[in-house]
Amino acid sequence: MYYETMRIGSKYSISKGDDSITIVRMMHDYFEKVYIHKDGYVNITMNRFSVRFSYPRHLSMMSIGEISEILEYEGKRYMRDSMLIERINRMLYDLIKYYHTNNPSYDIANYITP
Repeated sequence: MYYETMRIGSKYSISKGDDSITIVRMMHDYFEKVYIHKDGYVNITMNRFSVRFSYPRHLSMMSIGEISEILEYEGKRYMRDSMLIERINRMLYDLIKYYHTNNPSYDIANYITP
């Protein structure tokens, strides 16, 4: 199995496997961890708060593909990093929005910081 870990500055760490991706974002006093599998399994951990849910398979594969494509981008390093950070933030927002739409009793939007 292919497995690679990449750091972006001191706040982001991305681990990419053949069929999944794990993103860890360090904040001031806590961390956010997002695991996405190509089958649609998503696990989001924010400090001690954890959410697991099923995401549409085509969307999870698209998210993994976009992150992988940016990782393989042949442009300048600072350009790749800014594109990747922007995509990670957008992906996290989309995942939370999807979860909240399907589970309105849990308001996890208060735990998200841009």
